[in-house]
Amino acid sequence: MKLTHWSADKKLKLDHKYDYYKNSRRMHMKPSGFWLSVNDDWEDWLVGNWDVWKEDKIQYELEMIGKPNLIILESGDDFRKLWKELMGWECDTTNAKGSWMTIGLSHIDDFHNKLKEKYDGIFMKSSCVWSDRFSCTFTSMYVYGWDCESICIWNTKFVKIKERVYKEKPVNNNMKKTNTKQVKKEDNKKENDNI
Repeated sequence: MKLTHWSADKKLKLDHKYDYYKNSRRMHMKPSGFWLSVNDDWEDWLVGNWDVWKEDKIQYELEMIGKPNLIILESGDDFRKLWKELMGWECDTTNAKGSWMTIGLSHIDDFHNKLKEKYDGIFMKSSCVWSDRFSCTFTSMYVYGWDCESICIWNTKFVKIKERVYKEKPVNNNMKKTNTKQVKKEDNKKENDNI
């Protein structure tokens, strides 16, 4: 399994004492943490969806070490079971608390906190991402936001950087800004010279 991570940091070092869950960019429907693409699934998803995302970022290849306690979700049913296990109630039903939409959204942070307490990370397989994607349930709304197969890990002692993969684009200092009218004139002159 190929694991990659993208960062603007040109010399990324994992700090196992740093709380990636608490200190990383907050994403409401996805847990915060240290994100890994699995088998280039994120990179493939970016093509045509968000082509410019990789600009100014460096790709690192990583490997898992040891045996992290990852919860692996392979289907929407796996997500629903996990939600019920951690939260104590079903996420896709309407009950006395309100609709599945308002209930789920108001409890997502609590769900992620409980998830982090119990596991070192979460591995969302592509089969789960696509299983309930258009079912109009809280599960579909949750898994839809993952976009692709990926891992969010909180305990980075189980992750090691293997190598820096994606190199920055070289800057060509010899390139001059050219006026397009000037280029057309030069092209026309060349054509006339060849006649």
